[in-house]
Amino acid sequence: MVAEKTIKPAGIMTGVLISKPWRPDPAILREEIWFDDFNGFLYIDFRKTCGICLRISTWERGFRMWRWNYITQTWEPEDWDPGIPLPLPAPELRIPSDEFCYEIPADVMQTIRPFKWRQCMLLKMVRHCPETLELIQSNPVLAWLLADSIAMKKIPISEGRSWVFRKRREILAFCGFPESESTVRTLSKIRCRHYSQSLFLDLMSIIRDEKRLSRLRLIEKLDDSDIQNLKRQFECTYWMLSVRDRTGESVDEFQASNIYQLWADMEGLGQLLAIADRKKRMASCASIEALYLLHDKWSRILNKERSEQMIATFRAAHGTNRFPLPPFPGCLEIMPVTTIEDLVHEGDQMHNCVASYAERIFRGECCIYRVLAPERATLQVAMDEGTLLLRQLKAACNKDPAESTKRFVDGWFQAAMKENPHVFHS
Repeated sequence: MVAEKTIKPAGIMTGVLISKPWRPDPAILREEIWFDDFNGFLYIDFRKTCGICLRISTWERGFRMWRWNYITQTWEPEDWDPGIPLPLPAPELRIPSDEFCYEIPADVMQTIRPFKWRQCMLLKMVRHCPETLELIQSNPVLAWLLADSIAMKKIPISEGRSWVFRKRREILAFCGFPESESTVRTLSKIRCRHYSQSLFLDLMSIIRDEKRLSRLRLIEKLDDSDIQNLKRQFECTYWMLSVRDRTGESVDEFQASNIYQLWADMEGLGQLLAIADRKKRMASCASIEALYLLHDKWSRILNKERSEQMIATFRAAHGTNRFPLPPFPGCLEIMPVTTIEDLVHEGDQMHNCVASYAERIFRGECCIYRVLAPERATLQVAMDEGTLLLRQLKAACNKDPAESTKRFVDGWFQAAMKENPHVFHS
């Protein structure tokens, strides 16, 4: 007698004994995963959301895949990569696929688990060529590139696995990059917590840029957050990584955010001061403290030596010394900076580079407020596609204000938005 399949509320089917391999019902679309331990197949039915239904044989039976063909109503071999990761076992959640995954050797599972993109292809390669595991462990990014290239070129595993035995610079060339031992060594420095598709795309944009890649050869190690930050802001991230390697001085996410903003401010400062080698001088700072000191030096020059010239220049360019009206009128403790002279005075008084924001204020991209209490600070409110954002709040010398000041300013901002709904536009 054939046991009927039962469905859990979460949409995951329990393991049952069925006499014949299962076939999807075209009239019933479900989001289900279950393991047929009688025939040795894991079924992943994501037809409802992804339009895909897979059948995978156990590790012992070759870890082979089939995809359901809606037209022929048959299972067809999936020789490449289905584009989704396996539902790997998690301690907090027991699901039927766990039994299927437990057949995969523990060292393979541990090595493959971080790969969310091309995971199935890597598992296939390890199953049919065990030497792939050593490549993944020694140079995970190179193995990742190889798995992606085999999938994109639709090379059967029986042929693709032979590349594992080639020289690593030849693997690199097969993946579409110059055949270079130094690039292989650079890739081996990258060790990530999660190898996602978005990270893969970020990584590809970096390693296809030969100039940037050659600079990364000097960095000791890289992780996924480093890759993402290099994609968004290469110069500043590269500088922070260089400082980390030289001094051991690392930064957390919050500190990094402040440094990115400082770097952008310094680029604006250097441009206003007509410093031709400003990027070189910024990059030559040997520590984070040195970067802040250079920023303070340029701010003093702008506020003291160039203020009159800058005021005259902006007056001539815009025909007025007054900025556009701010979105909120302010209050006793938080007052808008309304003129170019007031902006220069704010920078001089607070020892910051807020004067370099003048052009952005004239363009309506942001506005500056003078915070008088609970402590003296400078506030930037930015306009981003019709949305107002609290962008920066800094005490004197670009120091972080007290939590009480942050809460007070945030409360004022939320109340001001409710009282002035007209400032928003689409």
